[in-house]
Amino acid sequence: ASLDARAPSMDESAQGDALATFCAVTSCDDMGRARQMLSSCDWRLDDAVGLFFAAGDGSAPQVQAHDGSQGAAPVPAGGISEADQAAIAAAMQGGEVRAPDSVRRERLVDVGYGSGDFHGMGGGRGAPAQRPPPIPSPFDEGAGEAGEAGGAGQAGAGAQNAAQDAPAGAGGGGGGASGGTALEQLFAAPTDLSFNGTFDQAKELALQQGRWLLANVQDNEFPSHMLNRDTWAHELVKDTLRNSFVFFQAHTADNDPEGAKISTYYRLSSFPATLLIDPVTGAKVKLWGGFVGPDALLEDLMAYLDKSPVAPPARKIARGGNGPSMGVHGGAVGRSAAAEAANADAEAKEAAAFAAEAEAVARLEAARAALPAEPEKGAPGGCKLAVRFPDGHRVQRRFPSDATPAALHAFCAVELETGKALIVKESMPGAQPLDLNSDKTLAELRLNGVQVVCAFK
Repeated sequence: ASLDARAPSMDESAQGDALATFCAVTSCDDMGRARQMLSSCDWRLDDAVGLFFAAGDGSAPQVQAHDGSQGAAPVPAGGISEADQAAIAAAMQGGEVRAPDSVRRERLVDVGYGSGDFHGMGGGRGAPAQRPPPIPSPFDEGAGEAGEAGGAGQAGAGAQNAAQDAPAGAGGGGGGASGGTALEQLFAAPTDLSFNGTFDQAKELALQQGRWLLANVQDNEFPSHMLNRDTWAHELVKDTLRNSFVFFQAHTADNDPEGAKISTYYRLSSFPATLLIDPVTGAKVKLWGGFVGPDALLEDLMAYLDKSPVAPPARKIARGGNGPSMGVHGGAVGRSAAAEAANADAEAKEAAAFAAEAEAVARLEAARAALPAEPEKGAPGGCKLAVRFPDGHRVQRRFPSDATPAALHAFCAVELETGKALIVKESMPGAQPLDLNSDKTLAELRLNGVQVVCAFK
């Protein structure tokens, strides 16, 4: 059967429109092959276009005839009929479609990073693989030059487009200068907060003032800039560091040997890194890796505001009892009035802490002794209630009929293993804490079958 016989009932004008659209979409300049493709797909335009691109080698596609025979679709002897030529010419004269572009063949190559040809990196075909250049920091002086180079790499779109895109890519020329200044101010290092000197000098100053040393080591990645913008620029963080710590900031760049020294000694492998350091021993007390927000940092630092870094064993060394103290990197540390005052304050706080701890231990032992035994299940009398503790867990417990609020307080202290002062009250709004010294029993206070809440005083 011929192709014309297999074609659906379609007038010559519609076939001419289909041929013109097919040629415009596929850039096929062989009208015979275009008619062959459409005929083999029963003049379905989408299927014919897909078949054309599937047979990209230029060979004639194999079509299935209605009689079931296989074979290459025949091409009319004349290439294209006069009716087809007339229909295409009429469509083109009417302005419906433009003339087809010249045929161009390209090959898509799946090139992975670091292997094979890496086009677009200046190598061209056959050039050896090379790593892409590092992304310049938007805060470096060379960012403008890097942006101009990036804009020049896209000059293939035309000289006019490249000229329009260059200022946006440069970021440092023309009108972009003010933007660069704004970025520098936004992500500026806290020079007004950081100690201006070496790491050893900052450690010695922290020892003299009896303060912890907070060291921050940064690199060129964005989390380091976020620390400068969000954490070190936070007013409450600034006030806390100025009043209670010695802050030191270093960089991993080649021109900052202090950053390399800190990274090597404390074995830092990822940046930014923030360390809390004991200035007496040089030991790392705490490490924050990566970006840490101002709220989280302040919450962690609160635990060290009332603690002096001068520990009792190290205090003798700081005073010179066993000769001059040697810091982490060497250097004798002399005595000073500030260090003596810090030592005296630390001793007073340490004595108070020991006294409070001893008092808490004594209260816990007294609570264990005062806690009555729990009555047997089903025993007559007594009082059963539930206690909800500060961490959220609940415990039910039975008390003797003569148990007072003191027994309930003792049970709560033993359950929490603490000697700290506690308050116990009913679990209802506006309830008052139970009187620890009350002589009334729990039953008289109508606490049988009631849930009470235990909290630290």
